[in-house]
Amino acid sequence: FKTVQESRRMAKLARERWGTFGILFASHRRSDWRFAVKLSFAMQDDPRHGEHLWFDVMEIRPGKILGRLISVPAHLPKATVPATGWQDLDRLSDWRIVTPMGIFDPETAGVLLEERLSLAGV
Repeated sequence: FKTVQESRRMAKLARERWGTFGILFASHRRSDWRFAVKLSFAMQDDPRHGEHLWFDVMEIRPGKILGRLISVPAHLPKATVPATGWQDLDRLSDWRIVTPMGIFDPETAGVLLEERLSLAGV
């Protein structure tokens, strides 16, 4: 469980650094790396609060991802969250990249991008 303030901070950071996620997804999509996003879904009985669910990212398009649900909803009816489908990134609250070197998030994934650029000789 995260506080509302921490959830907002992570969501802001995830959105600000989405470009890093996108670049790394494009360059490592078919490798042994895994890409996941956490999306917020409003509760039907209280739209001010939401449940955050993780999705494996299969494809990215401007403003959305094609994802497969990997979390089990605790408070939302399963029918309200598709097992696989296109999801709007306006729900984005966090993301992770799982690599053989470790797990990276919006705060730490910049090193992966720096490493990629240094290998390319930039």
